[in-house]
Formats: sequence, C-alpha cells, structure tokens
Amino acid sequence: GTCSAFGLAAAAENLLGGKVDFSERHLWSQYCVPSSKSAIKTLTSGKGVIEETWWPQNYKYAPGSYSKATRFKVFESRLLEDDVPSMLEALARGNPLYLALNTPSEMKAHKAVISAGSGRTGGGHAVAIVGYRLDETVEGGGYLLVKNSWGASVGEKGYQWLAIGYCARKGNYCTAWSIER
Repeated sequence: GTCSAFGLAAAAENLLGGKVDFSERHLWSQYCVPSSKSAIKTLTSGKGVIEETWWPQNYKYAPGSYSKATRFKVFESRLLEDDVPSMLEALARGNPLYLALNTPSEMKAHKAVISAGSGRTGGGHAVAIVGYRLDETVEGGGYLLVKNSWGASVGEKGYQWLAIGYCARKGNYCTAWSIER
C-alpha cells in the first residue's frame, strides 16, 4: 500500500522540478492505509510533508529530530477521474498527475511499454504521471510517462510508457488527480 505515498511524493517532487526529495515515510505515517484517496487528502490537508533527509526511507520510525523539519504545504489537487483530455491538458500546463489504477500485467513484468490491451494482475497500484507522448498509431492516441516506485530496474530506469487506451478500456480502474500549486 505504500505505493500511494511513493507515487504522490514523486508527482509532488516533479511539480517542484525535482529540487525537493519528499519523505515517503512521513507522508505514509499520516494515513497508513493503502488508499490513493487518503494519500491525496493528506498531502493537500495542510499538514504538509517533510524532506527525505529528515525521515529517510530506511527509518521505520521517525527520528526524534524530524519534528523540527519544515513542512511543505503548497499543494492542491484536482480530481480528473479517467478524463484523458483533462489529464493531457494538466500535463501540458506542467502539472504532474497522481494515478491510481488496476496494475497492468506488463507493468508488473517491468516492461518499458505497457499496451492498452495489457491484462491486469488483480491488484492496484499508484504512480506519478510526469509526461506524455502523442502517437495516433497507439490505442488511445499515445502514452503517459509513468514514474514507478519499483526502482531503476523497471522499464527505462524506473519510467514506463502506459498506453492511454489502457485507462479507456471498459472494466479498468484509472483515477487521476492533477497536482497543482
């Protein structure tokens, strides 16, 4: 369930141009349930999130000094559901997306390109969408660039291309939020 914190932290970091490394542990500690809705509510509630240097990923429990950390409280979100034109519009404005979805089988297989026809694993996942590429030859009209939390061995150094048509397929769950200042 921590993918909800990793995906949202990555989207927020992308909004700030990669100049900040947020503590996924701190974000997760504020809601502790595998829920993208809880994660987005936490980040936008005003409680804020601290930087990784104050609460590193390898610390299960908060170090005593973390309470002195400055908390970033600058984010808002806009629920886009599975509205692809709104997703592309938000990305074109420079706003990364936070996406909750049925985990595509090809994503779990660490492929760099995930087709619209990819099967599902039966589980859910949350990722950051940091860009897109239009291509009329692809179902859905192109790809969304996914920053996955599974490490650099996935796809292309941790990034994967998700066919837009995957989210448009009947029966697939895809819910996106635009992360905004």
